[in-house]
Amino acid sequence: FGMSVTEKWDAIPIHHVVDIKNPSLIYFNESDAIGDCLDTLTAKSILCAPVLNDKNHCVGLLDKADICAYASKFCLPGKKFSFGESAWKGAVFKAHSIKDILDYSKHNIAIHVNANGTLADAIHKMGLAVRRVVLDDDEGRCIRLLTQTDVLKYLSSHIHLFGSKITG
Repeated sequence: FGMSVTEKWDAIPIHHVVDIKNPSLIYFNESDAIGDCLDTLTAKSILCAPVLNDKNHCVGLLDKADICAYASKFCLPGKKFSFGESAWKGAVFKAHSIKDILDYSKHNIAIHVNANGTLADAIHKMGLAVRRVVLDDDEGRCIRLLTQTDVLKYLSSHIHLFGSKITG
């Protein structure tokens, strides 16, 4: 009898799935202006980035949905608001920081996993609904994100490790 899939996942360190030594992490600081973050998310074609405090601990994840939720408060019935360049890049989006909007989107909660853990640790935390987890070092500093895509790419390229029969 071979190992179960879960036992195999328990044997795979996260650093085999993603590079934790040389991460190319795009992140934001709590004090960054919302408009600057929107520019970065758009320019880099990324969906989500961690928001770090002054100790490099991840305090939340910011995505375009958070910014849309923030913008939606200006689109309430009876309010006149122009989404022209001056509105998006002007006072509204430059005057407020990420810290002001981090709780707008409850769909993107930061789930933390130690980067020295295993693939099983990450998969268990991801469950069915979490698209990404924050990988932290032993001091709790954010190293990078591990996404569902990272996990699936690894599994796809290492499918031979799991054999043809899947057992508990």
